[in-house]
Formats: sequence, C-alpha cells, structure tokens
Amino acid sequence: LSSQVVSALIADEEATVLQACEVIVRDAAWRRGELRDAGAVAPLVRLLIQAGTAWSRMTACGACTALARLAHGSRALQDDICAAGAIAPLTRLLAPTPPRVPPDVAGGAAKGARSERLTLLACDALASVVTGNAANQSAACDNAATVALVRLLQDGNTDAVRWQALTALMGLVANSDRGQRAAVEAGAVVSLVSILNQGVERKRYGMPDDLLPGVLGALALLCHNQPAHQDILRDADGIALVVWVMRAYRGESASGGAARKLVRQAVETLVVLVASNPASQDAACVCGAVGLLVEVLRI
Repeated sequence: LSSQVVSALIADEEATVLQACEVIVRDAAWRRGELRDAGAVAPLVRLLIQAGTAWSRMTACGACTALARLAHGSRALQDDICAAGAIAPLTRLLAPTPPRVPPDVAGGAAKGARSERLTLLACDALASVVTGNAANQSAACDNAATVALVRLLQDGNTDAVRWQALTALMGLVANSDRGQRAAVEAGAVVSLVSILNQGVERKRYGMPDDLLPGVLGALALLCHNQPAHQDILRDADGIALVVWVMRAYRGESASGGAARKLVRQAVETLVVLVASNPASQDAACVCGAVGLLVEVLRI
C-alpha cells in the first residue's frame, strides 16, 4: 500500500495526488516506517516546491497536512523532511495572507480563503518539523522562518493565522538559543506586545481574546534564560501588560475554567520574565505584581 501511495503522489491528476495525501494523513500514525521506507517524503516536498498555480496550491495543502502528520513525534522523519529540503518552501508558503478581495469580485473570497488555508497548513507543517529538533530549528533560522512568522503576527492577518504562527514560533524557539535570538532580532517582542495591547482593548469592550495564551507562551519561551530578552520586553512595557492580564482576569478566575488557566499562565510567564533580573523584578513590583500574586494564591 505504501508504495502505491508514493506512486500516486507523482501522478499528474490532482484528485489522485490529494487522495494519496489523505491516505498518509489517515495512516501516518501506524504506517510511518513503511511510508518512510517507500520514499513518501521526497514527492511530498516536491509538491511544496511546485506551489505556484491554483492546482499546485491545492496539492501543496495536501502535502503540508501529510508532512505535518508524518513529522509529528518522529525524529527520524523530521530529519528526512528537512534533508529533503522542505524548510525553504514551507517558509515561502508563510507569506502573509493578502487583504481579502470583496466576495463580488470574480471569486475573490474563495481565493482569499484558499490562500489563508495554505498559510495555516504551512505553519502547522513547519511546527511539526522543527519542534524538539535543534538541527531543524537552525535550518529554519537559516531560511528566515522567524522573520516570516513574525510578519504573520502583525496587524492585517486573521486571528487564525496569528494563532498558527504563534504555535510554529513556539516550536522554533523552544530550548533553542539561536531560535530565541533570531525571533527577537526579527521583532517578535514588539509584535507580541502589540497583541497584548490589543487584548487590553478587547477586554475593555468585553470581547474575548483567544490569542493571549499563545502570546504568553511565546514570551516565556523567548525570555527563558535570556536576560537581554527580558530587558527588551521590560522596556517595551511587556511586564506591565502581563501583570495587566493577571489583574483583568483574576475576578473571573474564581469560577475556574479558561480564565483561571489564563491567570495561572500569566503568573508562570511573569516568573520567567523576571527570573534572575533585578531590574525586571523591580518593574513587576512597581506594576503591583506582588499584591496580585497574593490574591491569585488565595483563589
């Protein structure tokens, strides 16, 4: 079956290629070894490289999904996918989603949706390929993946795209000194603080902000054991904003649920942001973090 799937991946018919990708997605968890031995990685990466026309973008979506499933939890397949040259085309597919075309303009809405879907799937595939793999994290930095992901965090992209970009960014910087530095140099701190500021406004008007957990997680990973990054974040008012999250959601956290988890995550993030950094600790105290921590411990 695996050899038949690989043969289908190099077919000229879109339906045949997409069906092969679907089989890989369905069977990846228990056929990884077979699919790897049959040579499934190379044709999937080729589909990414060819993504240019509408037809090839459809097959690239299938390839991204298949590669994400193959790479997830498999160091050997992560290595194979990177060695096959997947990082560069995946990074190219992270281009920010263009402004949506009005639905009444020649299928504009459908085109915008397809473009966003490919961006989302490319983020997911990149996250699966680099997470927990230092060599692949470095390869992603070599291909400026951090720059592309930070651009996706900026205004003009949907929350869905920003969330997937956050997930991929966290996979790229976790336990990676080079990934941390590359992300900060690309402006990740400024973009993350901007999203926190938007969260302030949303909360003020009673609107939910599903991005906050991802932003807090990314900030903690960027600043872990990085005093210089802690300083950059402090100077950008990031500590004040994390304390604001604690303050804004502490009342709701008494009833448990998502608000309690968010407050706990804000506390854990704050600990990382001020660890072994007297200036950041002072900034947290000035923002009223000590009193809030006492309140949170009582909840």
